Amino acid sequence: MSAPHPEDIHDVLQWLNLKSVSLAEGVPIALIRQKWQASQRDVGQLKAVLETLLADDLLSVTPHLALPHVRLSAKGYAAVTLRADQERLARTAHTPAQTAVPPAAAVPPTISPALTEHTTAASGHAAGSWPVRFMAPGRTPTEIGLRNQVLHLFRDLHLQAGQQINALTLTRYWQELALRSSDLRFALDVLVRDHYLETRIKRYERHWLLTAEGYRFMTGPVTPPGLLALAEPLHKVSDSYADDDLRKNAGALLAEAGAQVPFEGLLARWRYGRSPLLHALDLLYKDSDIEVGTDSQCLLSLTPQGLGKHRPMMTGQ
Repeated sequence: MSAPHPEDIHDVLQWLNLKSVSLAEGVPIALIRQKWQASQRDVGQLKAVLETLLADDLLSVTPHLALPHVRLSAKGYAAVTLRADQERLARTAHTPAQTAVPPAAAVPPTISPALTEHTTAASGHAAGSWPVRFMAPGRTPTEIGLRNQVLHLFRDLHLQAGQQINALTLTRYWQELALRSSDLRFALDVLVRDHYLETRIKRYERHWLLTAEGYRFMTGPVTPPGLLALAEPLHKVSDSYADDDLRKNAGALLAEAGAQVPFEGLLARWRYGRSPLLHALDLLYKDSDIEVGTDSQCLLSLTPQGLGKHRPMMTGQ
């Protein structure tokens, strides 16, 4: 069998880019086969194309799906965007000056129509559903929303502690959520501050590595909407506090209350600020140590497990 033609490889990459339900899932191999047959190409040659793309790390097999799927790797997406830029520059070179396309009009990555809907709840989502939203497009971000949104992307990719993705891939996922790139920079500052992500430079390219602390947070229960709704817009990344200290102090305050306490009542006795308190409660919730009410007061209480782990703070502590 002859080596795959470069245009065949390019076409498969384009199909993946345009037809993916999401980057996390990619495209069923059966759909690729249908597209290939519709273009009246030799079906036997498709195997060689896919093997070449896999060997060159331009695509990867999507895990945990009953129907086999493949998806673009970061390198594959880079190849698609490079080709698009080259074609755009070639068109611009032959366009009359008065109608030339300015650089800002570069074609953005395709966003699936399903991903423009903003109705997915941040809890109770079905296994494998994507995306789970912790932030609304166009709104000023919150610290708790940013933290959860980025780490849930790592969760969708089934990454383990110590694994990493490059900046290009992370940016593409962010674009599929229709969120602003400036908000992603804020989010990364928060996650590095919290020691949930670490930055790495690999082959002159920035990567984001998931730490053990980030993995622990990522794999806990999904943050309830009640906590997300209490967050204030983030305008500046504040100082950090160790997760264990936040758990201990918030747990002790709840234990001291001895019953359900509204969020605002707890905030009045908390000394670190609103965002750190929400982070503390998020940590306790992910550890299954607290229950979060769904009413307007957002009543909070320790679970039996939480009562066994936390003790009231001593007077004057």
